[in-house]
Amino acid sequence: MGNVILRMLVIFIIILLGVLVRKAKLIPEDGDKGLSSLVIYIGNPALIFYSVLSGNLEITKKEALFYVMISFVFYAVLILVGKVMSYFPLLKTIPRKHIEAMLVFTNMGFIGLPVIQSIYGDGAIFYIAIMGIPFNILVYSYGVFLLGKESSRLPLKNMLNPSIITAVVVLFLFFLDIPIPGFLMDLTDMVGGITVPLALIIVGYNLARESIIDILRDKVVYLFLLLKLVLYPTVIFLLFRPFVKNPVFLGVMVIVAAMPVGSNVSMINREYGEEKDSAAIAKCTVLSTVVSAIAIPVWAAVLLT
Repeated sequence: MGNVILRMLVIFIIILLGVLVRKAKLIPEDGDKGLSSLVIYIGNPALIFYSVLSGNLEITKKEALFYVMISFVFYAVLILVGKVMSYFPLLKTIPRKHIEAMLVFTNMGFIGLPVIQSIYGDGAIFYIAIMGIPFNILVYSYGVFLLGKESSRLPLKNMLNPSIITAVVVLFLFFLDIPIPGFLMDLTDMVGGITVPLALIIVGYNLARESIIDILRDKVVYLFLLLKLVLYPTVIFLLFRPFVKNPVFLGVMVIVAAMPVGSNVSMINREYGEEKDSAAIAKCTVLSTVVSAIAIPVWAAVLLT
């Protein structure tokens, strides 16, 4: 589990850089909105394109199709359970739509892939990669609808953003086995590399708007962490255990549910939602990442036994 802890440390350092960027006033006051647009409209599409079409998925098209279908069912259940849990009465100070988004859209990329690899080995990598397909489609469709302002939820142009268009296109390219030029893969690999660091810097930038002492004193955030890292994955485990016979795939689903809040939530809210709500999301993102360094190894121990 040493690799998991080191991965968390890298994340904390990058988030700290975002805090320092704001404290040092290296960018304008609203500069994080421009960075969010850069990630959403350029970085994320490139990352989606490369991660699916890089040729690292050693799996047949039939198997891939089956697991894509199961993954869509998985996220449908995540959304349903998240919606029910968003009514948890002790969390009434956090908007329900934010609770649901933070439960469903986890940090399954930067943290999820290396964590699952360290738990189950290289053979489990393709599961998390396949699950990334519905994740990217949903986070930039349902996520935008969920977090967006009332005036920006319904227009089709907000649902058909570059990330979801890219996710749909790469599905066709993958299943039709269309060859991709090497230079295009190199380009998307390099451009997509900006996504995770910038997203985490944005989280830190938003976090710097709040007092660290106030964050640690916020009891509601700790209640959310209990819901996110303990109760939520427990419900997912109990719901899928009778139907999913592959223990590795079941474990991957539970670990994904137990992942900390994804930085995508903060970015989408910054781009489409209310600016005043960004602090609560930043608090939950950072603290869930910290506490997950303990929660995820515990879940791994439970699943492996």
